[in-house]
Amino acid sequence: MRNVILTAGFIAAIALNIAPWPTGDLAYLATRQLRYDVLCMIPFTIIIAALAAGPTLLSPILALRPSVFLGDISYGVYIYHWIPWTVVAIAIDRRVPVSNSQLVIVIFATIIFAAASYIGYERPMRLYLRRKLGP
Repeated sequence: MRNVILTAGFIAAIALNIAPWPTGDLAYLATRQLRYDVLCMIPFTIIIAALAAGPTLLSPILALRPSVFLGDISYGVYIYHWIPWTVVAIAIDRRVPVSNSQLVIVIFATIIFAAASYIGYERPMRLYLRRKLGP
């Protein structure tokens, strides 16, 4: 049952991403926030609930060291992604061409920066605070 729920969540997320956008500027702006801030929460909540409920088909993949490390640095990715993503959004808004390969570079650079931040700052700071403040 968890795998069915997980699959439904992924299908809903994909459907939201491939659904067409309204063509008018005002309609686009009005639906953008609804789509990103409200509707996208639903499939991702379903996915998280299915994964949290117990083992699924994805459990072996999520148990791999790279997946666990990505989970460890995920907060840094979340925090740091706003900077380059804002730059990309401004570039697109100003009609500067942004290729898919440039977007992939931005994504990987963000992940690498978050990993470096985790290894060089977050993890040492956690250890330091645990030693100073106790368990």
